[in-house]
Amino acid sequence: MQNPTHKACLLAMASAVMPVAAHACTTIADASAGLYLLAPGSHLLLWVALAIGFVMQLVLIVLHRKVRLMSERQEKISHIRTEQLLQLSQSNQVMIWTYDVATQVFTRHSKGPRNQQQLSLLDFARQFLPEQFELLGDGLHQLASKEKDEATLELTVRHTDAPQEMHGEMMMRLSVLHKKNDLPAMLLGVMTNVSEMREKQQKAEKQLLQYKTGFNTAMVDMIFYDPEGRIVEMNQRAEATFNMTIDQARQNGLLLYDVIEPTKQELDQMPLYHVTGLLNAKEHDGWNTWRSDLMRYEMHLKPAHDNDGRLLGYYASGRKMEETAAAYRQLRNDILHTEKANRLIKKYIDNINYVLGVGGVRIVAYSPHDHMLTLYKGVNEVQMRMNQARCMKFVALSQKRLGLHVFDSMDACTDEPIAANIMTTLQHGGMPICLQLQFVPTHDENGRLVNYLGLCRDQSKMEHTRRMLEQERQKAQEVEELMSIFLHNMSYEIRTPLSAVVGFSELLKMPHSAEDEAIFIKQIKESSDRLLLLINDILFISRLDARMIEINKQPTDFAKTFDAHCQTVWSEYRKEGVSYVVENPYRQLVVDIDDLNVGRMMEQVLINAAQHTTQGYVKARYDYVADGLLIAITDSGPGMSQETLSHIYERFKTSTNGTGLGLPICQELARQMGAQIKINSIEGKGTTVWISVPCSVIEIERNNKLEQPS
Repeated sequence: MQNPTHKACLLAMASAVMPVAAHACTTIADASAGLYLLAPGSHLLLWVALAIGFVMQLVLIVLHRKVRLMSERQEKISHIRTEQLLQLSQSNQVMIWTYDVATQVFTRHSKGPRNQQQLSLLDFARQFLPEQFELLGDGLHQLASKEKDEATLELTVRHTDAPQEMHGEMMMRLSVLHKKNDLPAMLLGVMTNVSEMREKQQKAEKQLLQYKTGFNTAMVDMIFYDPEGRIVEMNQRAEATFNMTIDQARQNGLLLYDVIEPTKQELDQMPLYHVTGLLNAKEHDGWNTWRSDLMRYEMHLKPAHDNDGRLLGYYASGRKMEETAAAYRQLRNDILHTEKANRLIKKYIDNINYVLGVGGVRIVAYSPHDHMLTLYKGVNEVQMRMNQARCMKFVALSQKRLGLHVFDSMDACTDEPIAANIMTTLQHGGMPICLQLQFVPTHDENGRLVNYLGLCRDQSKMEHTRRMLEQERQKAQEVEELMSIFLHNMSYEIRTPLSAVVGFSELLKMPHSAEDEAIFIKQIKESSDRLLLLINDILFISRLDARMIEINKQPTDFAKTFDAHCQTVWSEYRKEGVSYVVENPYRQLVVDIDDLNVGRMMEQVLINAAQHTTQGYVKARYDYVADGLLIAITDSGPGMSQETLSHIYERFKTSTNGTGLGLPICQELARQMGAQIKINSIEGKGTTVWISVPCSVIEIERNNKLEQPS
């Protein structure tokens, strides 16, 4: 997704600069034309004005190109972020919508042919039930009028032609994405399909209803006892048989062991116990309604256990002896029904365990009483138990304080949900494991906090993605800051010589002597040359940054071009008291290089050496070593400190007589050519620059003597 605000700001800046610069060029040109009329024969001023206009046009071209490059780069970054957000939403099966408050248009963001699907509010609402249109409108109105910061809507899709992921029950969470004039302008809607979850809930309720129905409508007496033998449930047939209600049985504290012979320990070891007669329990409290005919009673007891073998209670089914045959058949059916229910429950638990395993989620429990954390592999299977000290060993050093805060909050029995993202020292797939923990307090029947139950989710990939996005954001900020500094410094460097040209041109218009005119013209020429050099450097480094420089290698006699490069520079920068030495060890050396760009690097280094050397020498030499040219330029100038060397390749880090772009150009040009440039300097003793250019030799002939100082 592009950033239109940033792009509009850049275009506005370019639009604002171009008219001002054009007006300045027109003003200077008019002034020069007027001066030409006042002083016939003074053609120099006219040429100066034309040169200034040409320079300003070049500056505008550079500024326009920089603005365009910045805009394209910002668009690429925005596109990357959008792609990652869409991939993240697709991996979680989440649909992302945005709602424009002003135009009342919903926009869906996804990949594929339906990218950026747009629907009006009416078309969007038609996808759901008619009675939910008002619910959707109220939610949008509350967010748009700032009554709420977010809203959650439950919607039901009715159209058969709706997307596959929008069939059934949907839950949409609305929040404010952008504001304008302190009012919501763009809303974000995150829509999730909850049909599968609702189906699972209905299935569980249906199973519970089936169990209740079967228990209460059985043709035999059905009673469920807890592990201590107390009556928990009994159907209406059993109430009629024992002449008491379930509430009376609970209040009287009736026990199973009062009417059967085996003890609790013996009964637990029996898979099935068949009773053909009940004990006379009239003397026991609560059995005052005992019926004598129940002494001829047949009952089957079956213990019920969980997956870990813990006793849950006893199922009892009974009937009078007169109905023995019917009771036996019904008992068998009850047993089969119970086993089927156990299988269904086990299957349901297995499905939950599978979902937890696939989703990388584990159930965790923490007891603030013994400070133990239990990690479950499934619903009931314990994977490991750890105390606080062992848990903290797996927490990353930077997250120690957060981990201690979570444990302290639970040890203090905080009656609120606790959530935290913990980075661990463990790794998986080369990435550190990041765990998302969410705990909720659980209470006993008296309302006292017993422990904390929660979920532990591995979100290492999401955390890795977040860190990558943060790194990309920081890189984009660094590039933007560097670009801002570059434009600021470039503006300053251009204004300095330009101001000199304008100033001395104004002095020429004022009354002056003939001797001063020569000085003015000289200063104007020097400033114009400096400005032209700066513009050329800026254009060249811009082409380098855009990788528009072509490296064209051709067979070149470097023995001849080496002398030419040196003499070209020294003819302009020669000083008295300085000797200029060329050491050429070859009469002929034909190598495959790009002589134009190699010469540009050499000339820039030679200019720097000649400018800073006032006494002593400047020496240039080269040799062909190890499949490459090694060029060395040494001077006896003032040298540089280590602090200066650390910033030598930074743009506009310059001395008093340079723009600061020479060595950065050389370094970037060398990198694109596959060459290397190194500098060694000692403050007060001079500087040596080495340029290493890889190439292949075609012809080689050594020289018997070296060139003498020139």
